[in-house]
Amino acid sequence: MAMEAVFKPRSSRVPNPWLESSAFLVLASKRVTDLWDPDADCDALDRVAYTCDVVTAHGEECLVLNNEPLTTTWIKCHHGIAFVRWVAADNEQEVLTHAARTIENNAWEHTFHHRVGADPVLFDAYFGPKSDHPYECIRLPIAPGDYEVSFTREAPLSPSEVIMLRQLF
Repeated sequence: MAMEAVFKPRSSRVPNPWLESSAFLVLASKRVTDLWDPDADCDALDRVAYTCDVVTAHGEECLVLNNEPLTTTWIKCHHGIAFVRWVAADNEQEVLTHAARTIENNAWEHTFHHRVGADPVLFDAYFGPKSDHPYECIRLPIAPGDYEVSFTREAPLSPSEVIMLRQLF
């Protein structure tokens, strides 16, 4: 698949926000975000050892991006979205170009299935989605349902880490 079909440079479209994080980022339904209590809910995140994993919070699956304070955005691709995390790059274009190449090469370290709940939100776990802290949340334009989650980081200091959610039909 040609890169143009997967990724458009940010300069040619409305930019998606970059989300700063203190550590873990959580993708959860609006219902879970309404109930999220950082003091009570963050204990379950300590077992997340990979780039991402699934935990249960308030009776629903939540996707958790690992315990690294990496600036994160998302791009549309392959019947879903990809989270792009800024690891070690000099500028945004380097991060996004590396992410596009990673998606095109389709060389994933891990793949698993995850059910995304209604009105999904990506937020910093330790501050919560309703915090006044500068770590804001991102509401994602993806449909609830079953997704294949794939992720990779080519090397410890790659320009980006990519976590792709591809909707299963």
